[in-house]
Amino acid sequence: MRRQSYTYPLALTAICVGVNLALCFVNTQLKLPIYIDTVGTMTVAALLGAPWAVACAVLSAIANTSMDAFALPFLPQSMTTALLATLVFRHPRVKKLAAPVKGLIVGLPAAMIGALIAAYIFGGVTSAGSSYILQFMTHVMGMPLVASAFIVQVVTDYLDKTLIIIFVGLVIRRIPGYILERLQ
Repeated sequence: MRRQSYTYPLALTAICVGVNLALCFVNTQLKLPIYIDTVGTMTVAALLGAPWAVACAVLSAIANTSMDAFALPFLPQSMTTALLATLVFRHPRVKKLAAPVKGLIVGLPAAMIGALIAAYIFGGVTSAGSSYILQFMTHVMGMPLVASAFIVQVVTDYLDKTLIIIFVGLVIRRIPGYILERLQ
């Protein structure tokens, strides 16, 4: 009986935390309307499962606070993304669904959590580029803050999660089999 080694899962999780940090930095600098900061978390979810993905989300949020003061309060959203990404990548029936459906499965709950955090904790102003859209909807169009936050989060989270699901799927298909075996 072979003893399980945690070397590869720990290394992959650490690399994916770094990926999340790098993409968070890119997002805060470019003010993109999508977030792209859960690529690493979704990769870990796909390859290692929920416990490792949640650990990646938590470590990423803690580390991201050095660059983005808004990161830590969004931890519940990141953890939800980690759990639902595990579902869409690892559940036998769900992983057969089309990427837009998977994006909805991950994106809608994440959007609801993100909208509440953005509206009630930050008043709609965060470091994300989507804050500009939210502010426009609230101040120029006169929409209520929570409604604006919900609409913006649903659209941006859906696009974000769908694109990341497609990207992670493409990356995983390119990983050599001998490496995938070591992660199991």
